[in-house]
Amino acid sequence: MFPLAKTQKSAPRRGTTTLIVTAMLAVVVGFSAISVNVLLHMRKAAWELARQSSDNLASTLDADIRRNIDVYDISLRAVVTNIMIPEIGELSPAIRHLILFDQAATAKHFGPLKVFNAAGHLMIDSSALEPAPDRAVNREYFQVHRTDENGGLFVSHPAADAKGEMAVYLSRRISGTDGAFGGVVVGSIRLSYFHDLFRRVKLGPEDSLTLIHRDGFVVMRSPFDIAMVGRDLRGVVGIERIRSEQTGWLEAPGAVDGVPRQFVWRDGGGPLVTLLGKSLASIYDPWQSDAAWILSAMAVLAIVAAGASILLAREMRKRSADEHRFALLSITDGLTGLANRRQFDDILQSEWLRNQRNKTSLALLLIDVDYFKIFNDTYGHQGGDRALKQIATTIRHEVQRAADCAARYGGEEFAVILPEATIESAQMVAERIRSAVQAISLDGAHITVSIGIAAVVPASNWQPAELIAATDAALYNAKDAGRNQCRSARPLTPAPGQGSAGLSARSAGDRITAAAG
Repeated sequence: MFPLAKTQKSAPRRGTTTLIVTAMLAVVVGFSAISVNVLLHMRKAAWELARQSSDNLASTLDADIRRNIDVYDISLRAVVTNIMIPEIGELSPAIRHLILFDQAATAKHFGPLKVFNAAGHLMIDSSALEPAPDRAVNREYFQVHRTDENGGLFVSHPAADAKGEMAVYLSRRISGTDGAFGGVVVGSIRLSYFHDLFRRVKLGPEDSLTLIHRDGFVVMRSPFDIAMVGRDLRGVVGIERIRSEQTGWLEAPGAVDGVPRQFVWRDGGGPLVTLLGKSLASIYDPWQSDAAWILSAMAVLAIVAAGASILLAREMRKRSADEHRFALLSITDGLTGLANRRQFDDILQSEWLRNQRNKTSLALLLIDVDYFKIFNDTYGHQGGDRALKQIATTIRHEVQRAADCAARYGGEEFAVILPEATIESAQMVAERIRSAVQAISLDGAHITVSIGIAAVVPASNWQPAELIAATDAALYNAKDAGRNQCRSARPLTPAPGQGSAGLSARSAGDRITAAAG
């Protein structure tokens, strides 16, 4: 039945609750997305900070190495220039040493400067006025300069010097006035210089600092391992890029221990590359601590939000259920469960306007229990209540359409609104109700009802009260005719010539009397 049966069967609306829960979840997801975005930016910032720090350190080390090589190279250039003075050979060894060699050759970690002729024989040694016999014809630096007249400064791979100490050799070609090969001037920088330089750098437990020759061989590494000196790194991941670019960075596993590192390198234009490797673990450890804290906070927030959403949803459902229950109580007759008089009036007014717009017939049944006062006096108020409940159940069963509305009109009277129903279809419903009630037996007692029926196509100048009055008049006709029967009012129509704009000028009382006939 409409609308009460629908309201009784429907659950409280959950749209608001769902919206609130969805909003809370959206807030949590939004905060989570923001947190993840912040964490990613923090991770990137940690990586970039480490790169900048490594780049600055690598630049400082490279500048120190480059400066010492440049100082030593100045000494080599001076020897190459002065050795070509024709009179140099006529000077005493002591004077010749003063002219050819400066104090750079005597600095700590620097080896002596030596001059070899075109045949590879040692001619001059800065550490001795009378050089010991020595030949360099098979040495790398000698062969390089003999074959390359434009080679410039050459820096060798690490090799042992005359005292057995590991060093790298720096050399330049001596050319005659005609450009012919005239020999080599060579000096050395001991690896102890690089070792001491690297040792002063504070590295993390898994960090590394490596000096690489441009051709891919290791010159020095920290943490120090003698086995790494001279190791060929060609073929190692990223080494070709390091050899070809003066500065840059990359991520790769360490060639020695496989530890994932961020490698940053610097080369000021010379043959040696300073490579600083910082372990990714040391870069991201602080970030991971912050990330763990933030994620924990977000997890707590999510749990609190979820709990609050659940509690709020429960409270909303409870409140909605209470409101629904109170709404039902406000429109429901407490004894019979049918619509009460207030609901009946609202629905009748609504259906009157709807059928008026659609120009369809609206029917009304008024049902009165026959001799109810006598029944009530005989069986008591509880018996009377049982009878009214049973009659209400019967009416509800017989009023089958969803749009129909059964209501308790007052006392022992009931009403049924039948939208879009003709007088004929209303008579059929009324007869079903009358027959079904007649079949009721309450402890051997039988009950009957009288029913008034009226139908009308609502006109614009009519009111629902006139339909009620016509139906009520038909009900009294049924009672006057002997009760336990149905009586219909004549169709209510506008007076001729008035159409929907007006009705007969007779009073409402006249219309009611005429309708009941």
